[in-house]
Amino acid sequence: MEGDDPVGFLQKMLPKWIPDLSARPCPIEIDRAHRVYSNSNSSKPRSMIFRLLRYPDRQAILQGAHKAKPTLPGGTTLEFCADYSPETAQRRKAFSAVRAKLHQKGAETFLIYPALLRVTYKGQKHSFESPEDADKYIEGLDDVTIPTAHRSLNLQFQVPMEEEAI
Repeated sequence: MEGDDPVGFLQKMLPKWIPDLSARPCPIEIDRAHRVYSNSNSSKPRSMIFRLLRYPDRQAILQGAHKAKPTLPGGTTLEFCADYSPETAQRRKAFSAVRAKLHQKGAETFLIYPALLRVTYKGQKHSFESPEDADKYIEGLDDVTIPTAHRSLNLQFQVPMEEEAI
């Protein structure tokens, strides 16, 4: 969809996909962008990597995408993720099961770079450097779970795209 100008495409489409970005006084400055090559037989959408010039732009995109949950026509959900080294990504992924358990208990979780788990449960904040420490904390919690349907509201919308971008 981006044609020969992925940077221009992203600068044009990001504010449409993430409405919070259109309210910013300065446009997002993208240094470079390109598609990641993948197996053409795969049904999985291809990824695009882009490098931003400013850290606040990165944060605005990640936070805005989390809030807006942008989708393309046809229902494909756009995912925006920070790019980490394989070691950091592996350390962060190790918290997945623990975070799922904590979410079932009604706790809010957040990973801080590189891999520190922050948990807010019943107004109290805790930090864990390892999944094992967080598991020990979970064992000490009361056995109350919050049904997923009542814990959060998942909103999705489709952003109309201009015909030349399709």
